[in-house]
Amino acid sequence: MGDAKVVGTPGASATNAAGPPGVPGPALPRPGWHKPLAWVGAVLSVVYVLNPTFGLFEFLPDALPGVGNLDESAATLLFLKCVSVLRRR
Repeated sequence: MGDAKVVGTPGASATNAAGPPGVPGPALPRPGWHKPLAWVGAVLSVVYVLNPTFGLFEFLPDALPGVGNLDESAATLLFLKCVSVLRRR
């Protein structure tokens, strides 16, 4: 019997999963929920940035100098990451 090949990693087998440190192991299968979760993250980040509550719900108030817009920046980065996940095939 031969080694079972792992999809996504050329030449990797199930027996080298606990290889030496620094050597990548076999590729793990992608869960099927990454795209629905990306949709949820994208919608929530857009809702947060559009701010339909007129500033009543914010993690960091915009009046704080220097850090007031960090929450909007984080929401924008979340949106961009979600879009990149959704664009993958």
